[in-house]
Amino acid sequence: MAANPTPTKSGSTGLFESYQTDNFYDEMFAAPGVPRPHYAKLFNTLADISPEHYDARRKLADLAFLLQGITFTVYSDGAGTERLFPFDLIPRIVPHSEWEVVERGLQQRVRALNLFLQDIYGSQKILNNAKIPRDLIYSCKQFRREMIGLKVPKGIFAHISGIDLIRDSKTGEYLVLEDNVRTPSGVSYVLENRQVMTRAFAEAASIEGIPDVARRGLTDLAELFRQARARLETSGTLRGVAEGLVERLDLRGALDDTAEGGRQGVQRYQNVLALLAWLDAHARRE
Repeated sequence: MAANPTPTKSGSTGLFESYQTDNFYDEMFAAPGVPRPHYAKLFNTLADISPEHYDARRKLADLAFLLQGITFTVYSDGAGTERLFPFDLIPRIVPHSEWEVVERGLQQRVRALNLFLQDIYGSQKILNNAKIPRDLIYSCKQFRREMIGLKVPKGIFAHISGIDLIRDSKTGEYLVLEDNVRTPSGVSYVLENRQVMTRAFAEAASIEGIPDVARRGLTDLAELFRQARARLETSGTLRGVAEGLVERLDLRGALDDTAEGGRQGVQRYQNVLALLAWLDAHARRE
């Protein structure tokens, strides 16, 4: 986990003064008060901020999520209650050497997931060879038998894959918690996290050497929706939704640096997020 400082008593100074690494792998600190090399700049930037200042910034970020309606639903509680998205102002920094390994592994995993989907909706060799029990697939309510034999463009079934990563609490090794390839609504949180951090805690977001993934992510997301536009328009289930949103799926305005362009872009972006949330809820109801 990244360092999440516990505020000290009123009047004390230093954001990390009372922070304890305890007996677990800490992403930020190699030892008490000793940051890992890739966290050194961020540590120096934040070390003099008081816990009270940090807490005020954290509340500002929570308010931003609340006002924008950025919540998530806990379906397991039976009530489908929406909750405020939890957010840690101190970013996780992944050094390039680590990210190269993670990126290769994620790319390999996504290719494997797409090949698996190609097979179970195609020749079903993995079932015919008894590598996976057939009833395990056919009893799954998300398995669409009407899709068997359908050839999708470029063989890509999962256009956006959300791979949830965790780290071993002792070694720091990256592990996969779960794969999410059904509805890409989770990508919105990734982009919004960076935007909220930029506004609420600019000191943490402006450290030299950290790439602007939000702008790149918006560009990629815009291209994805342009490609999906025709498919949304021809879908019987989504026709009504698509007709109302089709002109707003273009996110170019979100990349416009002018004030008016920025406002229009945010509105377009929020409309897309609303569509993704609707798709996610619809899929879960089925």
